[in-house]
Amino acid sequence: MSITGAEPAKPLSVLSAGGARRLPRHYLVTPPFGGDDFVARFSRSLGGGIRLAVFRDYALDDDDYLAVLRRLVAAAGPGAAVLAHNRPPAVSRAQAAGVHLSAAMLADCEDRPVPHGLWFAASCHNWAELEHARRTGADFATLGPVRRSASHPAREALGWDGFGRLAARAGLPVYAIGGMRKDDDQRSRECGGQGVAAIRGLWNH
Repeated sequence: MSITGAEPAKPLSVLSAGGARRLPRHYLVTPPFGGDDFVARFSRSLGGGIRLAVFRDYALDDDDYLAVLRRLVAAAGPGAAVLAHNRPPAVSRAQAAGVHLSAAMLADCEDRPVPHGLWFAASCHNWAELEHARRTGADFATLGPVRRSASHPAREALGWDGFGRLAARAGLPVYAIGGMRKDDDQRSRECGGQGVAAIRGLWNH
């Protein structure tokens, strides 16, 4: 799974691929598209300091997803990076900053799905997934759930100790996810993480 011939996204004044030092402490995972005020709420989230986000929606078809993604990229402008979720072809078509793969799609990924210069992120829940993310060239990952969350109620929580043990060996920046609040970023960093990723904790914060 890869994009061939895709042009890199336009340079970002605040954020560009290239390591943990350029990654912010907060990573917004959007809720599914929610109608007319969705882009406005996204913009308000950016106004609250968010500089990195992924548009996650499993229900929209490819054309509708692309249309919304383009609106979010335009709303973000050069000051923030917006990633596509699970749809690598949408990256170049929307001039998004990269792609974030679910653990299921990561498992089917044998090499980097976007060119260098674009972000490649992955959802991980255990050591095997982190190892695979690193092998396929992921720039960063989300790791969790650290706490039980509404989005993954059946998945066992890692806790901060479990998160810290995996983060220490990950070999790439990891964001704590699962029941995270904005002010959990310091705890994540104390445990070896980059910061926190969240839906409710960061959406329209």
